[in-house]
Amino acid sequence: MGGSESRLTVPQQMGHLADEETEDEEMRKQPLEALTAKSLEWRSERLLPASVEILARLKHPVLYEIACGPHSLITEKMRELAGSEAAAKRFAFWNGYDLSSTVGVRAVLAEITKNNPQAVWLSLECGPFSKMQNVNQRNAQQVADLQQKREACIRMYVGGLIIFTHCVQHGIPVTWEWPETNDA
Repeated sequence: MGGSESRLTVPQQMGHLADEETEDEEMRKQPLEALTAKSLEWRSERLLPASVEILARLKHPVLYEIACGPHSLITEKMRELAGSEAAAKRFAFWNGYDLSSTVGVRAVLAEITKNNPQAVWLSLECGPFSKMQNVNQRNAQQVADLQQKREACIRMYVGGLIIFTHCVQHGIPVTWEWPETNDA
């Protein structure tokens, strides 16, 4: 053979697997056609309610939302999808579960251990650590007030971390909602 031999690359040596990977890679680079995108959207919209309905039949709560407001959209939507008030429950200071106190954290842990929810969502207060707070520090009193709010939040974060760790140790999927630009 004249001075250059034909060498196979690793993907070529892997045969059909390499061909499939190359096709997948090429497909990912191409935009979805409108019909394909609509089809995927339609399927995904029907998948969630069916999945939630199955979870709701399991006799376990589907979702525990921790440190949320009294009118949280995620809890309301979960209840609506599952068709049951018991599918989702909120735990926060306004209904007796103060995460900045040992008693509140223990009460949440007891509920999680007793009822084994399918998922836990932590939505702790983050306002005192937002970037906007830096703008509002015009005098010594404002600085002192913010420091007090931040200390209270840190106590709550410790409680949230204990709950998060408990869920991970017990195999319960847990999500901690947190703004990307927060300074805490």
